[in-house]
Amino acid sequence: MPRNWPLTTKLSRRFLLTLLGITIATYSVVYLFSVPFIKQKVFEIERGSSRLVLNNVTELASRMYSNVEGYRKQALESHQQKLKVAVSLTEAFVQTEFQAAEKTSTPVSQVREKIFSAIRRFKYDDDDNYIWIADYKGTLLSHPDPRFHDVKSPPENGMTQPVLEKILTQVRKEGEGFYSYQWNHPKRKRGLDKVSFVKNYPEWGFVIGSGVFLDDL
Repeated sequence: MPRNWPLTTKLSRRFLLTLLGITIATYSVVYLFSVPFIKQKVFEIERGSSRLVLNNVTELASRMYSNVEGYRKQALESHQQKLKVAVSLTEAFVQTEFQAAEKTSTPVSQVREKIFSAIRRFKYDDDDNYIWIADYKGTLLSHPDPRFHDVKSPPENGMTQPVLEKILTQVRKEGEGFYSYQWNHPKRKRGLDKVSFVKNYPEWGFVIGSGVFLDDL
């Protein structure tokens, strides 16, 4: 009986090579189609996750901003009440001095000088806030800063006169109110946003005001 081992071996080898080729081709096709698909899905998942994180950060920042604005508004309202109290106390002081002068027949000019000199030294809230007085011509009759005290338009600050004119025009019509403007900060030596409560006293011929710098809030 003849032996057929070489033929069988050759057929087996061809079958294995064919099977190996099919396997390699199958894996190649799967790789070419599945890897880009997986990469696309991973990218979409990462993009979605990034958007979720960004939305969370945006929402958190929005809440923080709302809280800061709420606190800012609350702090400003609190300071506004302090400003009204400070002006009211100054009014009581001025009225007391004028009444005392009438009893002693002290000249009005002397009383006014005494009042303006005393108010220049008035300070409250850790010496950051002060009282100021201006006449209807725009002259600051009492101000703690020597650049502005008893002058109408100091050269160091050309904006003083327009600011005062605007405030004086409004307060003489309205009687009193809160007014926003820019003014030189006594410590920073530059113009900053400020809010003042100003009240008109026609019987005395001047206005009394006190303000707070918004940066200090």
